[in-house]
Amino acid sequence: MKHLLAAFLLLAACRPQPPVAAIAPPPETLDARLVRDDFTFAQWRATLGREPTPADLATLLDALAAARKQAPGRAFALEQDGELRLRVLRTPKVQAKGMVVLGIAPPEGVPDVKQLLHTEPGDNCPVCRMRAQMEKAGNGL
Repeated sequence: MKHLLAAFLLLAACRPQPPVAAIAPPPETLDARLVRDDFTFAQWRATLGREPTPADLATLLDALAAARKQAPGRAFALEQDGELRLRVLRTPKVQAKGMVVLGIAPPEGVPDVKQLLHTEPGDNCPVCRMRAQMEKAGNGL
């Protein structure tokens, strides 16, 4: 019985296996494509094939920020694209991020985004103000 089981397992291991599919390279990221092609908002919308959602806009803004880090001295067409700026300002879910990434100044009377949201260490946001107060007060011992 043991020999029969061993023979069956040996035959199962020796049977031809289906060919392994070629490993495809990972898809190109949006920031890498932006560095390579430097497209406008209208061109990106055309490749998207539909109206962008707030999540799509957030992804595009993240890609622009990452592309700036990859090519620091380069100016991208998206930075000055009026259509993107208008869309960002009219979309509440990406408005704060868009104002920071695109360098849009807030209108008169509106506090700076960096006073409301924590965008970088040391900005004047509630988190950094609280940390500064805690450091100033000491640990109370």
